[in-house]
Amino acid sequence: MITTFALGLATGFLLSVPIGPINLTVIHEALHKGFARGFLIGLGGIAADTLYCTMAFFGFSSFLNEVRSFWPYLQFIGGVVVILIGIYYWRYRKKNFTPAIRKAETAASHFHKAFPLGFVMGIMNVSLFALWGGVNTIFVSRGWIEPNAPGVVVCVVGIAMGSITWFALISFLIARMHYHIGSLVITRIAHTCGLLLIFFGAVLCIQTWTRGGILF
Repeated sequence: MITTFALGLATGFLLSVPIGPINLTVIHEALHKGFARGFLIGLGGIAADTLYCTMAFFGFSSFLNEVRSFWPYLQFIGGVVVILIGIYYWRYRKKNFTPAIRKAETAASHFHKAFPLGFVMGIMNVSLFALWGGVNTIFVSRGWIEPNAPGVVVCVVGIAMGSITWFALISFLIARMHYHIGSLVITRIAHTCGLLLIFFGAVLCIQTWTRGGILF
């Protein structure tokens, strides 16, 4: 069980590292509004990710296949949401970050909205189900995890903990930068995050559209 947990921990951490919409959002929010804001967005994404992971590992593919016709719409809407967030970040204007302004931005960061934002961004990426289905196939076929409930649960918990470790680490490091870099650098990071989010969202929308399934 310890080996299974360690495998899940490493997998969750490593698969959380690649830069994507949620990571970019966490970076932007942690930089501007502190650790808690960034970490809560990460937790929202982890909740969605863990849901898809659990369904894939426990073989709930039949349920998702029944609603497969809705997948393209969900992914397309998700792409639009990512583009809108990217535009919001790209339009960020330079501020003179005095200690008072930094404190005010952190206090007004609306933490109750952070987790739902991360969850929505994650749940609309239905390709995660295919990803975790592939991971499960590799693990079981190679005998790395036992194909039973206890083994799967331990592995999924390990994956969730690995993801939590990554987002806690990146949120902490980026939030610390908040106090050590100038407002111009912060603005450029915001604009870069925005442009990358627009790119990711556009790619998602175009891929969904060209693969068919969007009937409007």
